[in-house]
This record gives sequence, C-alpha cells and structure tokens, in this order.
Amino acid sequence: MFTACGDPNALNHRRSQFLMGTLVKIFVIEKDEKLAITAIQEAFREIRRLEKLMSILIPDSEISKINQAAGKDRVLVSKELMIVIQRSLFWSKKTEVAFDITIGPAQKLWNFNAPALRSENSIADAIK
Repeated sequence: MFTACGDPNALNHRRSQFLMGTLVKIFVIEKDEKLAITAIQEAFREIRRLEKLMSILIPDSEISKINQAAGKDRVLVSKELMIVIQRSLFWSKKTEVAFDITIGPAQKLWNFNAPALRSENSIADAIK
C-alpha cells in the first residue's frame, strides 16, 4: 500500500477480486470517486493481463505451456515473460534459492484446503 500526505477531503476507495489464486485488495485514497474507480479498474485489468500470461492456474497461459512441455519440448514465449523468467533466475541465484520459480512440483504436494506437512522424502522426490 502506498500512502502520502494529501487532501484531507480524500476518500478511501477499495475493491477486492480473486485473481492469481489469491484475494487481491486495492485501496485508493482520492476525493474524485470517478478517478479512483478508474484507477482501481485499470489496476485490476493489468493484474488480469498478467494472470493470463503467467498463471499456473490457467491451462493456456504461457507459464502453463512451459510447465506442460517441461523436459519434452521448447515453448516460444513473449519477450515480457522471458524478462520475468530471467530476473527470477537472477534472484533465485542471488538468494541462494530462497526465491525459487521452480517450486511447482513441490507446491503440488500441499492441499491448501487441508494443509499438512509433507515428509522430506516426498519433497525431495517431487523436486527431482
């Protein structure tokens, strides 16, 4: 959330949507309601665009296509996604894999509706 000193007459506008597998909340502090709503709508539109490109939950997203072809075939991706992947790999290396975009196989071990810890062996098998 970004805040700043400003007009004391500004109002807090908020909206929520379920996107990218989580609840996304956007808050805008602005006295012009139309401007605030437009900003919120644009922000959600951008998140939906990114979701269509990078979500593992959408079968025809570029990320899903990469995952489906993993170890079998090449996948052409947009320049934008390639930049995100390259930066992600950079940060993975920089953080000694504390940040890891290849977490998918291990992530499938968890059922978030009934969370339970998995054994080290099952995790090791999943990420081989």
